[in-house]
Amino acid sequence: MLRESDLASVEALEDELEDRYGEAPAPLRNLFALARISARCRRLGIARIEVGPSAAAVTPRTDWVVEPPAGLELRNGRLLLRRESKDAAEQLATAEALLTALAPPRRKRPA
Repeated sequence: MLRESDLASVEALEDELEDRYGEAPAPLRNLFALARISARCRRLGIARIEVGPSAAAVTPRTDWVVEPPAGLELRNGRLLLRRESKDAAEQLATAEALLTALAPPRRKRPA
């Protein structure tokens, strides 16, 4: 599942399991969170993501060619989001926040 590159497929599997068996236990929810993060990293061209107690960092597959988004800093070819994470849940949330900051803005659909 962690090799699944299609975010929609990961979310569909998560929904299917929830429909069939009810709310997933915390370890399974964490596994799905990691699968979503992995899929988003591949889509954004990120080779590596690391989250520690005081920051999260991403390493791109190629050099960054744009200015870092607000709230992020470029250091040694990696983008950093400085945010404290006391436990695994906060580390997952920090990783998601970093990827959200890097995601291109969604286009609004015409009404």
